[in-house]
Amino acid sequence: MTMWVVIESIPATFWGVIIGAFFSLSGVALTNRANDRRLHAQLAHDRQIKDRERELTLRKDVYLAAAEAISAGLMTVGRFADLEIPHDKLTEIYLEKSPAIAKVHVIAREKDGPRGRRLYGRIRQRLPAAICETHALGCSEESARPATGTDRRLRQGTRSNARSNDAI
Repeated sequence: MTMWVVIESIPATFWGVIIGAFFSLSGVALTNRANDRRLHAQLAHDRQIKDRERELTLRKDVYLAAAEAISAGLMTVGRFADLEIPHDKLTEIYLEKSPAIAKVHVIAREKDGPRGRRLYGRIRQRLPAAICETHALGCSEESARPATGTDRRLRQGTRSNARSNDAI
């Protein structure tokens, strides 16, 4: 008996089942491959959404804290008109919240950065000038400009006022 005789002895229904099973397996393989592609695309999209949500949450937290600090700075400038409040109490709230403004520079986009820096610069320009005017320190316009040594200039201004009072 040759191999061909054995194959011819198998009924046709069995060959139909074999061919049907082959098509079924091919369909399952194609479906699984399409589902894998769809799942990868969905996971990539979900990853992008999560990254965007995480970025927006971080930006919201930082910007809200910075807005609060800027508001505190503007309120501090406005409160300099009240001479009964000591200098330390005036700037205490602003000094506590002002580091939040620096965080804006870390997460700001290109279009947001210059606006925030301009606003923060305006506050930094007005605070020393308001301190000088309120406490009648006789600061020159140059010494009222923002710099890191604001407290040093204030102490120097106080000393120069004490000297001018001694001269009178």
